[in-house]
Amino acid sequence: MNTKQILAALGCAFVLSSLSAADLIFAGDSTLAPRKPDVDYGSWGDALQSELAEGVKILNFAVSGTSTKSFRKAWEKKLMPKVKKGDWVVVQFGINDPCHTRKDRLEKGEPDRYCELPEYRENLRRYIADVRAKEAKPIFCTPITSRAVDEKTGKWNEKRRGSRVAYAAAMREIAEELKVPLVDMEALTIAVVKPMDAEASKALFMISKNGKDNTHPTKAGAAKFAEAFLKDVRTRKLEIASLFKTR
Repeated sequence: MNTKQILAALGCAFVLSSLSAADLIFAGDSTLAPRKPDVDYGSWGDALQSELAEGVKILNFAVSGTSTKSFRKAWEKKLMPKVKKGDWVVVQFGINDPCHTRKDRLEKGEPDRYCELPEYRENLRRYIADVRAKEAKPIFCTPITSRAVDEKTGKWNEKRRGSRVAYAAAMREIAEELKVPLVDMEALTIAVVKPMDAEASKALFMISKNGKDNTHPTKAGAAKFAEAFLKDVRTRKLEIASLFKTR
């Protein structure tokens, strides 16, 4: 092999390396945040790890309890410095945005996470602008459903899902406005949970571990929700599907 051939081969190898170097970056709340192996809580983001294509890695910056408002510091100081051209940034918020931070945490200096829908929409717009400014690729995920089961009747009760429904709807609006791809995790996870009987659905949420938590998934629940995400992006042939193994 002569010098020209060697340089051509090296150039080809460099291009292939660059193409496989995209990271999958998460911004979101506790249902997406990284979890240690020895805890019962699950993360549907963590659950995607085994399905990544070769060369892809997850950078999970999601933080429990955060909203689009209170996550801003982590976004600017931790997440954005790691974003490079070609990366995918998953943005999932809407569970905590309608909730005020607890008084004891406010007294310790934590920011109030509460923001009304107009502010929520504006925060989403800012996140998308930041990602695109780095020539990375944003994608929205609506928040996963809660286990909205009436314990007395054992039946699904839509009212128990609360105000997060309006925030998921607002995210869909901004996705349409800004032409951002969206995976409707709210709808996908409802399709998983709603058909199950009351007892079976408990296994997907922490209520099965602590008797009260219908919001946070167990590892089994996170795996089911990650499976729903993967099936959706593969079926719709979204560009982000290229980050995962082919099936």
